[in-house]
Amino acid sequence: MLSLKGIINMPKDINELSNSFKKIEIKLESTLNSIGRQTPKSESFNTNYIRYYMKNLIEELKIYDKLKLEISKATGHSNAAINAYGDLHGLKTRDLMWNGPFTTAKKASNAMIDAVPDGYNEFNAKEVARKVNNFSHYKWSFGRENSPVLYCSKVNSKIEVEELVRQFESVKADEIMLYVNKKPIWSFDNRKEIPDFKSGIMRFWWD
Repeated sequence: MLSLKGIINMPKDINELSNSFKKIEIKLESTLNSIGRQTPKSESFNTNYIRYYMKNLIEELKIYDKLKLEISKATGHSNAAINAYGDLHGLKTRDLMWNGPFTTAKKASNAMIDAVPDGYNEFNAKEVARKVNNFSHYKWSFGRENSPVLYCSKVNSKIEVEELVRQFESVKADEIMLYVNKKPIWSFDNRKEIPDFKSGIMRFWWD
């Protein structure tokens, strides 16, 4: 039986979420039909029944809203990414300047694999995803700036920058840059020494 507590603790597997969503829709419809039959003119009219069904309805609506939120969390990034790369999926949608939210390495990886399953020029989504998942302590944003782009947040030292450069140069990133306060302060192309900084965002772009 579905319960609000059970939904909150539910593993975030999209198939399981979708199945639960269908079940709660059926329960809601059944409860609403039961309430609809309880009219003052009906032979079975009973105020206690009304209270019982309304209590069920409130609980079911809470579950319904929670499921909608969890499904949105599970699919939102990937769906938006697919729309941005719609031309690769036979869709009419396309967004050449789109950036997804900063999220976990796993969600960002899933989004890029879903959006660009067959790659994009030198961008190999599965290879890049493996690199991203090796740095799961960072937050990542996958997007499209004409071509695939990745942002990595809360990079805090030169050593971290150097390690990220090594890893993403190996998967053929064409541009690697360091931003601090939304301004670029270093680019791998110019080969200059990385300046001192406290916290930055790395940008990786593929042509």
